[in-house]
Amino acid sequence: MAQQRLKEQRSEVRLATAVKAILICLLIGGVAIGYVLQSHENLRLNEELGTLEREHQRLKAESDRLGNQLQALHAPANIERMVVAHGLDLVRSRPGQVVVLRGPGYGSSMMAQGRYAPGQASSSGRMP
Repeated sequence: MAQQRLKEQRSEVRLATAVKAILICLLIGGVAIGYVLQSHENLRLNEELGTLEREHQRLKAESDRLGNQLQALHAPANIERMVVAHGLDLVRSRPGQVVVLRGPGYGSSMMAQGRYAPGQASSSGRMP
């Protein structure tokens, strides 16, 4: 009987040792798989970041180009050239014909200066 118990204890120790070894192997394997997956995700995100940075630079350059083009289109000389090219019968406005409207808080609009009141019109039916 004593020998039987000794054999059972040895087999229990072997089984416990085997279970511990399997758990340690699973833990190490899980950590290794997690490391590989994390490295792969890091590489993918770096590639995506590079792509997005290149696209950002391209869009920034396009925005600058379009801003310069818009500025050129707003230039008075260019506007006059387009008026002549399209045969439009337009003349340059006199300074008194231009009304600059600004949002609240600026205080330099015609209403704030007392030069224009709502409902007031000039003799031509337009604003001064």
